[in-house]
Amino acid sequence: MDVEKTIEFMLENQARFDARLGALTEVQSKNQQMIGQLAEVVGELVTVQQRAGERLEEECQRAQQAEQMLREDLNQVGAEVKAVSAEVKAVSGDVRALAKLFEQFIRGDGRGPAAPPH
Repeated sequence: MDVEKTIEFMLENQARFDARLGALTEVQSKNQQMIGQLAEVVGELVTVQQRAGERLEEECQRAQQAEQMLREDLNQVGAEVKAVSAEVKAVSGDVRALAKLFEQFIRGDGRGPAAPPH
């Protein structure tokens, strides 16, 4: 066995090992940086998600309030429509009575109610 060749072989292996270890150390360092950046991004995403959730909840509350106001307005309009309808019916009855009196007046040649038919 040649001791010099063995030592030379071991030194070459050690140099290759050192080079690979250096490259792995550099890759590991870059990976650590990327993991740190990813952690920051995830943290920011969580914050954005929370804010979006809060805004969505606020908008849902506003929509519910608007819906309640709309229901109240519709109920009020419905009540007003019923009241107006009742007034229209009352006026309609008065108009019919007036039309009947007018018709009787016309049949009586403008001198008052027409005489009852014989």
